[in-house]
Amino acid sequence: MANDIKEQEREEIHKRVWAIADELRGSVDGWDFKNYVLGTMFYRYMSDNLTTYINKGEHEAGNLDFDYAKLSDEEAEEAKEYFSKLASFEEIKAENYNLSVSTYVEQEDKREKIDITELNAKIKEIVAREQVLRDEIDKIVAEIEG
Repeated sequence: MANDIKEQEREEIHKRVWAIADELRGSVDGWDFKNYVLGTMFYRYMSDNLTTYINKGEHEAGNLDFDYAKLSDEEAEEAKEYFSKLASFEEIKAENYNLSVSTYVEQEDKREKIDITELNAKIKEIVAREQVLRDEIDKIVAEIEG
């Protein structure tokens, strides 16, 4: 009984989605529309996979809070040279028509790697030293006003 209801619901959803697709398609030929939809789905697939790939690399590097999808356009553009490149026809021809991404894109992010733990330790030291200096300044001011 429960399976019949689920099957009926699935059939109803299928009919509704199909009707919506027909309405969206309008007078566009079904083949052209299918190419558009499949292209959009492929773009989404590539986008999701790129996001997963970049996030995985950042997480392995210790940046666990990183999320590529939350980067601003400016930050993403800055990082783009390490992950993608628009290769010219001349470059592809010079590489004997090799379309391997690693042929055209830097294989390793050569930007300076920052050890977050070490950086936090240094900041902690600076804050502690700053507090000592503030205490000494307060003593000096108290003596002067004294």
